[in-house]
Amino acid sequence: MPDAPQPAPVSDDPGAARAAARRKAAELSLVPPAGAVPRPDEPRREPRAPAKPEGSPGPEDDIHLSLREHLLELRQRLKWAVIWLGLGFCASYYWSTQIFHFLMVPVLASLPEGEKALHYSSGVEPFLIYLKVGMYAGLFVASPFIFWQVWMFVAPGLYRKERKAILPFVAAPRSSSSAARPSATW
Repeated sequence: MPDAPQPAPVSDDPGAARAAARRKAAELSLVPPAGAVPRPDEPRREPRAPAKPEGSPGPEDDIHLSLREHLLELRQRLKWAVIWLGLGFCASYYWSTQIFHFLMVPVLASLPEGEKALHYSSGVEPFLIYLKVGMYAGLFVASPFIFWQVWMFVAPGLYRKERKAILPFVAAPRSSSSAARPSATW
């Protein structure tokens, strides 16, 4: 049997055995080449898009991200959306009493003449109502910034043609909320 594989020489050096196992795994392409998996202390490099033939359909700024990178991006965008909502709430809670009274004018006008007052079922309810009014007003005030964060997450996955088609929907919340806010110029 001259064609039978010869057994590998046995070595007492564990480092040599590991190196031989790595070479064998690399030949079978079971282990990524050195440098393929980034270390945590290395700066993040943007992956290059594969070469495409001219005229082939595909995103113009095609960058492939892993699931983890997508989730990190989503977490960052959600973080900023919550920060903007918190800032809007803090700004709006100061005026929540005035906003609530403004919203209640039609309700109080529709009540019978002797019943022109609101009745609360607990002592905490007025406070909770003002918190809710402040939160909804803060959401209204912060909505352009929240929509911007949503757009910044979604836009890289769209073609230029799709971005142009969606642009009116992206611009509409910004213009409607800025038009509804009182201007600083009197």
